[in-house]
Amino acid sequence: MEKSLRFYRSIFLISSVVIAFLVISSFKEKQTVPDKLQAKSFEVVDDYGNVLVRLSDYKNAGCMTTYNERGKELVDILKNDDGNGAVVGFNSAEAIAYRLTGTTSGGGVLDIYNANGKEVVYAGPTKSDGGLITIYNSSGNQIVTTGQTTEQNGVINIYNSNSNRINAMGGDADNNGVFNGWNNSGTKTVQLPQ
Repeated sequence: MEKSLRFYRSIFLISSVVIAFLVISSFKEKQTVPDKLQAKSFEVVDDYGNVLVRLSDYKNAGCMTTYNERGKELVDILKNDDGNGAVVGFNSAEAIAYRLTGTTSGGGVLDIYNANGKEVVYAGPTKSDGGLITIYNSSGNQIVTTGQTTEQNGVINIYNSNSNRINAMGGDADNNGVFNGWNNSGTKTVQLPQ
């Protein structure tokens, strides 16, 4: 019976200690988080100290740059020379892959580059506030443009590798469809309707 009594006392003592610990630890003070953090620059790093994200200022505006694990730039978000926001993406060779930015007239522009750093696609507004897409070949010469005419009709222009226009299809001033073709020297060879 004495053994049983010692066993029950031990169980009671251990239970009391566990209950006391749980009660005391449940009254632990909550951690407070500041409402705002301010700094001139802020960096997010990985377990090895490599900077993955940097928040800082550039041209008197905010700037955010992301990096890969080797410290190479991936994306920049910044203010461009015109005072508009810009997003610039880089490829694995650290060359610009694309640029999305605002224009001085208030529109937006998307430029896409090939692996050699040559612009291959431009998309943005026309002078008459319509849309324009220009496609370039690997040498940087425009080969296709499509957009809005001054009469607000659609138009597609096709150029040869020397940047000479060889085809145009779109609407005329009377909102009719037209097709024109030129040879390499610029002489018109096709006109529909005539």
